[in-house]
Amino acid sequence: RIALLADVHLGATLNGRQFAEQLRRVEEASPDVVAVAGDFVDDDTTPADMREACRALGSLHTTYGVFLALGNHDPGYFNTRGFTLAELKAELRQNGVTVLEDEGRLLGGAWYLTGRRDRSAAERATAAELLASCPAGAFSIVLDHQPNDYANEAAAGAGLVLSGHTHGGHIFPAACTAKSSGATPPLWSPPASPAGPFPLKPAPFRSTSSSTLYPPNKTSSRFYAAACFLKI
Repeated sequence: RIALLADVHLGATLNGRQFAEQLRRVEEASPDVVAVAGDFVDDDTTPADMREACRALGSLHTTYGVFLALGNHDPGYFNTRGFTLAELKAELRQNGVTVLEDEGRLLGGAWYLTGRRDRSAAERATAAELLASCPAGAFSIVLDHQPNDYANEAAAGAGLVLSGHTHGGHIFPAACTAKSSGATPPLWSPPASPAGPFPLKPAPFRSTSSSTLYPPNKTSSRFYAAACFLKI
């Protein structure tokens, strides 16, 4: 059972305390793995909120751990938030979160989780290069922030790709822009309920893109869909 979090954009949506509260809902689902598909922080994130959110991720009880792949916003665009990417990664790792940068981990002897560098990075390995390390017989799961390389990931042997970036198609006009770019076209319908899973493509290759949703306004105390839960 995988809990997928994506596009938290800490500070632009939830602050550190609110994020920690939402993670209680995630833990209630007893996930085996928590996967964070990038854009965990943003240029509006304060150092205090970043540290509190990292502690909250690290406090989750799971079978195999919490894993994070970076998105395009995680490095920061304007150097105004008071911490560097290196400090973010150090804080995550200090709290037991595994940051995957073009590398994989074998989980339970049966699942191989690969985290990719974001496509905005100066360099990143190809899907074929990364998945060549997947042990024979293991089910391959890829954590890739931007859902724009599904064809290559499927050809390389990925069984499931977890992405974010498009915000699940729920934010106008970003939804139209992402859809016109060809990102996740089969997955564009929202879930039947705020906490429900997005529809998956038929086997043998599956993909899904999920996101934490923006609240109706920044002063609202009601927040929706902290995660997408998947069973494989």
